[in-house]
Amino acid sequence: MSYIISILFNWPLYMALKIKADILKDKYALMWYEDASNFPTQNFFRLLAKRPYYRSVLFYRLRLVGSIFKRFYPTYRHFQLPSYKKVPIGGGIYLDHPFATMLGAISIGRRFKTKHLVTIGNNRGGNPTIGNNVFIGAGAVVCGSITIGDNVQIGANAVVMKDVPPNCTVIGNPAIIVRKDGERVNIPL
Repeated sequence: MSYIISILFNWPLYMALKIKADILKDKYALMWYEDASNFPTQNFFRLLAKRPYYRSVLFYRLRLVGSIFKRFYPTYRHFQLPSYKKVPIGGGIYLDHPFATMLGAISIGRRFKTKHLVTIGNNRGGNPTIGNNVFIGAGAVVCGSITIGDNVQIGANAVVMKDVPPNCTVIGNPAIIVRKDGERVNIPL
């Protein structure tokens, strides 16, 4: 009986899911990165119950409808998107246990993946712009009015305060580009 009540209560969210393409891409990203046999990602209602950070991104994307439903569901308190403005986030975001993660970028591209303890934020009045297919490792800090190009990987605990060109791998504090366009390099940022 409670499952039927849950379906009736969540029907507007399910309809919004069908309308918003980015939300579907988020769901498929979760299926891609996690073993679908261990986690029933096919069922939207179970996904909503089992993944509180997915629920937080869903409510963030749905704006008005999400703000209404957010009052009935607990959101993921250890993961934050800025509340003072709406950050455009491309579809296919995957947040792998985003404990103590702040995503304060100007915009975030498609297929963004991050780990825990990541800070993307303000430095001297500017926030970063994140490209498509970007991965940010655990504990990394990306701050300032900078641009992170497409297909960039930022290693764990890296501190990035300058622009990163596309197709690079960045590690360290201070950050160093160790791979660019598939070749090993050693370029300080």
